[in-house]
Amino acid sequence: EEYKGGSYITIAFDPVRFIDLTPGAAIVITYSARLNTAAVIGAPGNPNKVWLQYSNDPYTTGDGDGGSTGETPEDEVRAYTFDLDILKYDGNGEDAENFNPVAFPLPDAEFELSHVISLTEKPLVELVALEEDGRGNYRLAVPSDASADIVTTLVSDANGKIYIKGLDAGVYELEETKAPVGYHPGFITEITITHNGEGGYDVVVDEAAVNRVDIANYSGGLLPDTGGIGKIIFYAVSAALTAGLIVLAAIYVFLRKRKNRFSAG
Repeated sequence: EEYKGGSYITIAFDPVRFIDLTPGAAIVITYSARLNTAAVIGAPGNPNKVWLQYSNDPYTTGDGDGGSTGETPEDEVRAYTFDLDILKYDGNGEDAENFNPVAFPLPDAEFELSHVISLTEKPLVELVALEEDGRGNYRLAVPSDASADIVTTLVSDANGKIYIKGLDAGVYELEETKAPVGYHPGFITEITITHNGEGGYDVVVDEAAVNRVDIANYSGGLLPDTGGIGKIIFYAVSAALTAGLIVLAAIYVFLRKRKNRFSAG
């Protein structure tokens, strides 16, 4: 039974190509297909099956006439695709008890998502805004999309949310390119999407699986918590500059006193 939306592909071989083949030699046919915009997210996946009808008679017309035909067993695979939830929020009060970031959304933050293929190859993910789903919703672009509809900038909606569907498993980098007015710009967040079985998947940030990627912004004189070496380097540079200024001030005082002493003599 043909799958919904399935297609038949006819491959006609020139009989001359078989002259030099050993009888019984294997013929391998490889093909690839891309999920479309109707693909199911996560489980149960998107089933795809293929079988091959072939003729043993080089003079057949391709429809079974003129020679016997046979069929290979059906081969079925499932292709999976995944989504990503992002929340942009005001983190200034996150030390308070029972703090809920959803209650402090930040709209109009802009991001770019890169697919990390290697240390030097990190192409931007091309997306299409889902107008029917409201602002902040995107899907992965497909070849049939018009270039005018393709974007690489993601913008948080009034609820601070960004939703992306159609992503493959892999490593991504989410970079805030424009912070909301009055807030410090954010940092690059590494996100890993791993397929963990029959359609199940994990979104991992800082080695922890999360249901949503939360990105905090801070206003005023607060330092954003980079979760690691970023703040340490900032403190170290600040301390070094302060120490340098103190040394310069001490040298200046010493030279002034020495000059005054020689002038008095």
